[in-house]
Parts: sequence; C-alpha cells; structure tokens
Amino acid sequence: MPEGRAGVLEELGIREFDADIFEMSRSALREHFGFRSGGVNASLLIKNLIWQDLGKLRRGELSPFRGNIRSYWYARVKPVLARARVRGATDKYDMMIGQFVCLAADHDLFDYADFGFDDEGAHNRRLGGGNRHVFCVAEKVGHMPLLQEVLRDYDVTIVALGGEPSALSSEYLVAELRAAGFEPKGPVPLLTIVDYDPAGDSIARSFIWQLRAVGFWGELVRIDLVLPKRMTPAQVKLNKYPLSRRKSERKKNQQWAARTRGLLDYGGGLFDGLEADAMPWPQLLEAFDAEVLPHLDVPRDQVVRRRLKRELVEVLKELLLVRLGVG
Repeated sequence: MPEGRAGVLEELGIREFDADIFEMSRSALREHFGFRSGGVNASLLIKNLIWQDLGKLRRGELSPFRGNIRSYWYARVKPVLARARVRGATDKYDMMIGQFVCLAADHDLFDYADFGFDDEGAHNRRLGGGNRHVFCVAEKVGHMPLLQEVLRDYDVTIVALGGEPSALSSEYLVAELRAAGFEPKGPVPLLTIVDYDPAGDSIARSFIWQLRAVGFWGELVRIDLVLPKRMTPAQVKLNKYPLSRRKSERKKNQQWAARTRGLLDYGGGLFDGLEADAMPWPQLLEAFDAEVLPHLDVPRDQVVRRRLKRELVEVLKELLLVRLGVG
C-alpha cells in the first residue's frame, strides 16, 4: 500500500507539470501520455488534467465550474482528448466520471465541492425532520412521488437515485446532513426500493459504499422492501423474468443467486428476478410502515398531527388575508 498522498499520486501515475495540460499541443500530449506502442493513455491524461485543474482552482487561477460535472467534460476534458486524437474521444465521458470517483471517493484526494459542481440530484432528495436518521432510498426517479408521501407521513430522509448512484450527490448529501447537525444515536436504517436482481442489489451496495467513502459517520443497516416474500405467488409468477445471460453478467448473477437463491423458494428459478414495480405503491407503503415503525424517534401519528396542524395554520392565514382584503 502506498504511504501518504505522495505515494497515492505516484501509484496513480499523477505528477506535476510545468506546462498547462489543457494548452499542450498534440505532440506534447502524446509525449507525456502516449503508449510506447502508439496512441494516448486517455485514463492517465484525464486524471492528470483533473489534478492539475484542482491545483489551479485552489490557487485561484481557474474559476469554479458553476455547472454540472458534464460542463467540466465539455469545457476541459473533451477538447484535450480531441486534440490528442484519442480514439473514441467523444465516448470517454464515463471514463472521466470513473477518474473523479477514483480520486475523490476511492482515495479521498479532494471533494467534488472543490470544483464547484452543481448537484443534479439535489431535487431528488429531502432531509427529514424528527426522523431524519431513517433513510428511504429508491432506485428510480419514478418513485419520487411515493418517497414524498413517505417524507410527509414519516418525516424521514428520502433519496431517489435515478439509476447508478452519483458519488457527487452522495458527497453533497453527507454535507447537508453535517450542516443540519445530524448525529446518529445508533445504527441508521436504510430502507431500499430497488429491483430484486443483481443490478438493484449493486445499486444499493454502491450507494452505501459511496456514503461511507465520502465521510458518512454512522453505521448503515440496509433493509430491502422489494422482496418476493412480501409478494403473493401470483405476483411472483406474473412478474418474474430471467436474468441476462451475457457472459459479462455471469459472475455477478452467480454471486447474487448464491446469496439470495433467486426465486427458487417462490415458484421461480435461481436466475429469475423481479422489478421493484412488481409491488404496487400501497403494498410498498405497507412494507415500509412495518419495517420503519421500530426505528422512528417521532411516532407516525405525531408526524401526521404536526403536518395537519401546519396545513391548518396555512389555511387560517389565507382566510385571515382574505378577511383583511389582502388576499
């Protein structure tokens, strides 16, 4: 294992350059980042560009990026890859995302906030109040109305991931929790609404890993809501589907099936899965209610009473304004 930041940078192939990487000519880029066999090592180029830009930002030589992370791709990375004539340069966005995760989350070399990126996922999450320590996390943005109902009735923290979780959004979520004075008194329940298949499992695992990597300081306990045991035999029969048979998915599928037994115990096969949408929202809410009640600091009925009082106050305000001729 490398020792200290210098050791990490050396292992990653990151070094200091006198010249500005963004302004390097094609020949200079190939000289510094080229393979001996020809072509350019795009991964090495991207991580060195990110590191150099970080230094510029900290010294005030570069303005923070007041856009999303894709803005950085278009403004800084794509032009350099194009100049270097990297093969498939227009398809290297995911590679850049991977390098940010490597540097910020895996090795804790900086925070996404250092770049000033806007968080595209900010509108897909809300911090709870009295039950902020309970998280309800959905894989799909389509479940956001359901999550808002959960927030309203239970006052918990909600997050809609929109597919694979974003390390940037995870970092900003942790920062919001810290700013709100969040202090877990015990294990933090994380109730998930993800597909019952290897991909859904991977998304939940990745989100938990990201939270820990970006500094979440509580013990997270995962509680899946979408499980075949919560469904009727008819639901399982009508909604089951075979997992992908692609060679690239084989190992992941086998590991998931070994942990879960797939649908073997529910009338399906070892390599069958279920979409989260196989469970109607009332059924999901019932499962959520059963799992969350032991973890609430503020009882659900008290949360509902508080909400109704707030709504009543707003109605009375509107009536008063109308009486006063202001409304």
